[in-house]
This record gives sequence, C-alpha cells and structure tokens, in this order.
Amino acid sequence: EVEGHVARLDLIAETARRFVSVVSQQEEHRLTHLAVELADKTAVVVKRRVEAAKSPEAEQDRAAVALERARIADAHAEHELLAARSDLAASWGASEADFTDAAADLYQLPDIAAYPDLLAALERTPDLGRYLTEARLRDSEITLALASRRPGIEVGAGIRRFEESKDTALLFSVGIPLPIADRNQGSIAAAQALKDGAEAQRAAALVKARAQLFRNYRELLDQRQQVSALRERALPRMEAALKNTEYAYDRGRYSYLELVDAQRELLEVRDGLIDAATQYHLTLIEIERLTGTAVSR
Repeated sequence: EVEGHVARLDLIAETARRFVSVVSQQEEHRLTHLAVELADKTAVVVKRRVEAAKSPEAEQDRAAVALERARIADAHAEHELLAARSDLAASWGASEADFTDAAADLYQLPDIAAYPDLLAALERTPDLGRYLTEARLRDSEITLALASRRPGIEVGAGIRRFEESKDTALLFSVGIPLPIADRNQGSIAAAQALKDGAEAQRAAALVKARAQLFRNYRELLDQRQQVSALRERALPRMEAALKNTEYAYDRGRYSYLELVDAQRELLEVRDGLIDAATQYHLTLIEIERLTGTAVSR
C-alpha cells in the first residue's frame, strides 16, 4: 500500500512537471516571436537608413542575418513546444496532444506553507513511513524469536526397581535446558540487526530529506525574489531603454550595435524571468513530492 501511494505521488509530480514545461515553452515561444519582431523591425529601419545614405550597407546585411537567426530560433522553440505538449498528453495515455495551449500564468507564484509545517509534513511522508513499517515488522520478528527462545521445563516420571532391597519406587525428573544450547540465538541476533538496519535507514533518509527540503525552501524564496525583481523593476526599465535607443538610432544618435545590444538585453531579461518562474514551480513540485502533500496556499 505504501509503495503504491509513493508511486502515485511520483506520477502526479511527473505530470505536474510536464505541465510546467508546456507553460514554460509557451513563454519561450512568445519570446522568440518577440525576437523575430524586433529583428524584422530593425531590418526595416536599417534598410531605410542605408537607402538614405545614413548607415553603411554592411549594417543591412547584418540586420538580415540577425532576422534569419531569429526565425530559426523561433522555429526551434515551436518544435520544443510541440514536444512538451506531446509529453504532457502521454501522461494520460494519449498518443498525441489534443490541446493547443495550457491555460496557466507562469508568473503567478503560489505562496508556500511555513517551514516548520513543511518539516512536520516531511516526517509523515510515505517514503519515511516505509521504514517505520519495516521497523515494526522487525519488532514483531524479535518478539516471536524471544518467545520461542524461553527455556522449556521438561518433566518426566517413571518406575524404578532396586534389586538389592527388592523395592519399587516412583521417580520424577525435571530438566531445564542451559542457555548455551538455545537454538534461536542466531535468529534473534539476525532479527535485531534487521530492525536496527531499518531504523538506521529511516534516520539517514530523514536527515537527507531534511537537508533537501531546506535547500529547496531557500531556493524557492530566492526564485520568488528573482521573479519579483525582474518583472517589477528590471523589465520595465529595459523596455524603456530599448524604446529610447530605437528613437535615438532612428535619428542617428545611437549606432546599430547599441540598438542590437538594447534588444539583446531586453530578451535576456525576459528569458531570465521565464527561467526563474519555471524553476519556482518545479521547486514547489519537488517540495510537495518530498512532503507528500500540497504545500502551496
């Protein structure tokens, strides 16, 4: 029963990971679409400046190459999204995805329970419960071994005739086996060793699980801060910076390289935001897998 529950938790966690992957790939595909739009817009502006003899022809070639590379990346992102959808559909036994978009907001980060509550849930997780079950089984084995080891008292009776006096006597005998002759000693030692091993295994698993939980919990807090910083501060500033750079480039105050750098920095911030939000959800799934419960609020 415990193994079945653990297997169900693993299946749920894997399905959740695949769902997050689809949502993340959707955002990546939107990002590569944006990269194509920016490259296409830049190519148009550069062409206009070259035709007006305000920029060298080499810039037009570079802009055309940048646009082609953006289109290639966009096509690759689309293939990755299709693969992620297929993986998710396979979770419920479908041979192909019968949906187009996963309706979820990647940047909506669920709150998580307090760390002490997570620790308490961790100790009730089925993985650790399996070791407790084994320890109880070993306790039972030891009890049975000890019961069979108790020295039995043998009582005997008989008649004896003494030839010299011609008398007859009724005799009783009592026999108590010596401890050194106990045939169950090896069974008791083996059962105790197995019990100790199960308890040690559970203790080691608990220490490892606690360390992993603490690491994941701290990572979750860090990822939340990253998402907040990128989305609320860095991204608006980079969008404003790109807008100003495009305006200045169109009027000849900024170079082509400065324009491309501003575009690249914006795309990098957006990509970092996608990565941080994705890792938050994946870390949350792992914490829920460790504790065996839904820990988000």
